[in-house]
Amino acid sequence: MTNIDINSPRFLTRETMAAIVFAAAGVYWVYCNNLFTGLFGLLLGVSLGFMYKGISLDLPGKRYRIYTGLFQFRFGTWEMLPPVTGVTIKYFSEIIASGKPGRMREDKIGHYILMLSRSNSAQGIILQRFSLDEEEYAIMLGQKISEVFQVPLAIFL
Repeated sequence: MTNIDINSPRFLTRETMAAIVFAAAGVYWVYCNNLFTGLFGLLLGVSLGFMYKGISLDLPGKRYRIYTGLFQFRFGTWEMLPPVTGVTIKYFSEIIASGKPGRMREDKIGHYILMLSRSNSAQGIILQRFSLDEEEYAIMLGQKISEVFQVPLAIFL
């Protein structure tokens, strides 16, 4: 079985900031003699700080899962892996409309999609979406997955 961690814990991300807030609140509650709430805050802070996402590929069993991990434990449901003909990284953008009538605002939002291409199908399996500043990381991850499957990597940026 091959495990590929997509977003291993990194410092100063949205998740680690939330982890720091919960851990600090937990310390405060312990200091204020509220032991149960304090321990819960500390536990939640540590859990948020060390959670990550990834992909497990079980090639002999022909299955895959997109998991959430905490330390060495990985949680996710296994799904059957269809015949894979390639790995694709592509740019995707959409226009999001928001606001009230008369004051509508349209924003263009773009990201990269890493997906497995299936044989005889126009639809692939989306593994992960990446922000525009993670282009290099998306390509490196796509190369790693294409090596595991021994299929070509197609990049449309």
